[in-house]
Amino acid sequence: MDNIDRQREPRSVQRNSGRGPGYDPFCGSRQHEAPPANNYALLIHRWVSLLRRRWLTVLLALIFGVTAMGYKLSITPKVYQASSIIKIRPRRPRILQGDGAVLNHLAYGRRTDVVINTRLEEFRGMVLTNAVTHYLRDNGDKSPMDIGEATFSPIEDSSLAMITCEHSDPERAAVSANAYAAVAEQIASSKNKEESHKAVAWLNDQAVNQREALEEAADLRIKFMVNNQMDLLEHSRKAAQDKLAQLSSSLVEIQSSMVLAQDLCDALDKIGDNLDDMNTLPTSTPRSAEIHEKLFELREAEAASKALRSKYREMHPKAIEAERTVAALASEALGAIKGASETAHTDLRLQLKQIESLESEISAQREIAARFDLELVQMKSKQDSMLRTEQALETTYSGLLRRIEEARLSADENTTSVSVAKKAPVPLVPLSPRPKSMMIKGLLLGLVLGAGLVFLKEVLDDPITSSADVEDCVDLHVLALIP
Repeated sequence: MDNIDRQREPRSVQRNSGRGPGYDPFCGSRQHEAPPANNYALLIHRWVSLLRRRWLTVLLALIFGVTAMGYKLSITPKVYQASSIIKIRPRRPRILQGDGAVLNHLAYGRRTDVVINTRLEEFRGMVLTNAVTHYLRDNGDKSPMDIGEATFSPIEDSSLAMITCEHSDPERAAVSANAYAAVAEQIASSKNKEESHKAVAWLNDQAVNQREALEEAADLRIKFMVNNQMDLLEHSRKAAQDKLAQLSSSLVEIQSSMVLAQDLCDALDKIGDNLDDMNTLPTSTPRSAEIHEKLFELREAEAASKALRSKYREMHPKAIEAERTVAALASEALGAIKGASETAHTDLRLQLKQIESLESEISAQREIAARFDLELVQMKSKQDSMLRTEQALETTYSGLLRRIEEARLSADENTTSVSVAKKAPVPLVPLSPRPKSMMIKGLLLGLVLGAGLVFLKEVLDDPITSSADVEDCVDLHVLALIP
């Protein structure tokens, strides 16, 4: 039947059918000339016609492929995949105001994805199977050993990670994924507590050392104050300043008195032998009462002498006696003035000496006060430096106590750097095998197998069945047939 159909086909179609362009399956050899461009369309037509003639073979191959895939689907165990999601924080939440505990995550300040990958690598490096088994056994699971293998993978552009488990039982796949997530949270919480306890121990050691340093600094400051007698030095400086102020006040008073004494001396020196200026004597003149008494007596004697001269002649004994009395009183008055002048000059010289003595004493007292001031400034500078050191140590010690309390609270709290964000639901559709995919693969396999069988059968079949086939192959006419 096939040979009859082939004889009915055009020779051009028979000549171009075969393995490819330019190959004639009826003569089994490739033509010497390249086929024209339209022969490709003819070749495709030839293949379609060939498949249509061999449709039974293609159909059987398709049935075989679908049947094989169906058998594989029936014998392949179903695998279900369940995924739970965990959230990984780069650092633990703050408990008190200010910075967190001392032992923050080592990757603080890094990118979030680096922290997540680091944590996932830690989980991958751990043997979590035993921990998951113990977790399931503690939670009353009937088959704690029947768990799937977990795969950890980060979710891009987030702080989430996915835990995927595969199992032939969908419920066991979900249980496994949720158990791995819970164990990861427990491990992170345990690690946080362990780090917090280490932080508390380290902070306690630091606090003890800081307290010892603080006590030592306080003792050094007290010993410094006692050894240098700063209170006594402060009292001595105050006493020196008070004495300096008293001497300065005395100097001012003596200088004022000296000015008055200088004016008095000038006034007394100006009087000289002129008794008419004696009425202008300053009130502070020494022996002023005696001088005024002598002046009063002198004025009375002069009045009496003037009266006697007007009554008697100048050579009269009473007039002469009166003149003598006036001269004696004038001499006494001038003597009193001279004595007062000497007294005033003596007082002036004494005041000058007092001023010189006070200035010298003030200069010495200023040096003493300056020395006290310098010593106090130096000691107070050292004391202030020691006090600042003590305050800094006290501040550090207080900060350590606060951080110890914070670390203790961090160890007691339930927060962790890893938490379950979403539990895995029970999968309804198996991950593998997938019927649609396997059916498509079976169809493709059958189609390829059918096409291959058709091509193989066409190549192995002898295409020369008549003299016409020979004429087509060699382009010559048949002269005779040998039976």
